[in-house]
Parts: sequence; structure tokens; C-alpha cells
Amino acid sequence: MSDGAAVVHSAMAAVLQASLLGVNAKTDPGKAEGGNGLDSIDATVGVPHSLAEALDALEADHELVDAIGADLVAQHIGVKRSEGAFQGATTDWELREYLPFL
Repeated sequence: MSDGAAVVHSAMAAVLQASLLGVNAKTDPGKAEGGNGLDSIDATVGVPHSLAEALDALEADHELVDAIGADLVAQHIGVKRSEGAFQGATTDWELREYLPFL
């Protein structure tokens, strides 16, 4: 899962690699989402709730890191962890207004 601020080539590479890992491992993708993703969500499993948690999850996924490339992932994580400093600059209004759409 990525957002509009993602580098499109890196995001697509990650999604395709994760998909390939899932296909090769015959991973059950679970039930398809029936909601619209905003007002109604059927999913019981989701993504991490913060950038820090997402980066921790990425680091812990050794299969995906190896598939994408450890150097690329390390660079990405380093940049994103430095962006975490901006989290303190996010206003309450921004969180209320935009967080439901992420």
C-alpha cells in the first residue's frame, strides 16, 4: 500500500515483489474487501497506524527486503525515519481532516 507522495517506481516495485512473493508462497489473500475503503470497511487486518510502525514492519519483512534489495530499502527507511521529525508539525486539524483517507 502506498500513497500519492510515494515514488511511483519504488512503490510499484514493492507491490509487484510482494505480490510475487505471495503467489510463489501460495499465500491465501483472504476475503476481498467489500466496502468502499472510506465509509465502510470489511477488513479485519490493516496496515500499521504510523510511519514508524510501517518502517518497523518493513525492516522485519526480510523476504520483501531481500526481494526489493537491502540497499534500496535501507536508503528508503533512512529517509523516511528522518521525515518522522515532521510528525510533530502536523496539526490536529490535518490529522482529523486527512487521516481517515489514508
